[in-house]
Amino acid sequence: MTKIVIVGAGSEFGGRLSIDVLANERLREGEIWLCDVHPGRLEKVFAYVSRTVEKYGLIANLPDGCCVEVPCMADAHGVHPCRVGELPPQCAALDRVHVSVQELAVRAVQERNREAAFHAVSLCPITAAVLPLPRIREMFDRLWTKHVMFEDAVRVPLLIRVPGTTGGVCPDLVEHADLYPTLAALCGLPAPEGIDGWSFAPALHGDVYPRRDRVFSEYNFCHVFSPDSRYVGRPPIRMIRTDRWKLNHLDWAASELYDLEQDPNETENRVADPDCAEVKTQLESMLMQCTQRPR
Repeated sequence: MTKIVIVGAGSEFGGRLSIDVLANERLREGEIWLCDVHPGRLEKVFAYVSRTVEKYGLIANLPDGCCVEVPCMADAHGVHPCRVGELPPQCAALDRVHVSVQELAVRAVQERNREAAFHAVSLCPITAAVLPLPRIREMFDRLWTKHVMFEDAVRVPLLIRVPGTTGGVCPDLVEHADLYPTLAALCGLPAPEGIDGWSFAPALHGDVYPRRDRVFSEYNFCHVFSPDSRYVGRPPIRMIRTDRWKLNHLDWAASELYDLEQDPNETENRVADPDCAEVKTQLESMLMQCTQRPR
């Protein structure tokens, strides 16, 4: 219920004002108004109130469309925001910084724009005061990769040391399921039949072997509950990735298609690009094969 705090008025004015305002104005739940009633005006009760409103010319040196808190006149016909004019330049400059951060954050959500979200975080005065830009990028990338299928989230560092071999970097695609048959092969043991995965041990010795042309990953949402304890988890995100392309399949929203060769940071979703229709179809077929294989 809205709380109205009456300042400098008798109880008869307070009761009259509360009834008038509640009857003629839709108030937000939990909103607190500070009112100063002019005594002696029984025929029409006035009050000064403070309220957050969408700004269109109320504060001249702030952008239109942002929310501002300004004095208002309240009477039996409702609440009327008052034009303030210009803020002191230093105050307006500080406010514009926060408004810019908010605009970028809204754009990031509306457009699913990762870089806009990074720019919003970078421009936040509190963040910029404690971290240099490279550290902000590092922090942002780690936070962004929660509940997503970006490379930073699904790629896992893999180091294997095999006696008698020289060190090197192997660019081949590998799944977690390949670790068991690989370790079995390195130990000279046969892998069980029907195991999901195959050995990449030959790559560790520099030998040719049938390398993977795709990898599959799945993220299952869990422990997501509504306030009344109902489970509201989403279907899993399923990813199929080749050397160049990645498809993230989502049942509840637009899927994502990235060209990792041209767009390694995954900022341009090309799932709706007509030029990528054939690639998308191929990846969807691969994804169907992976989800139907024995697990």
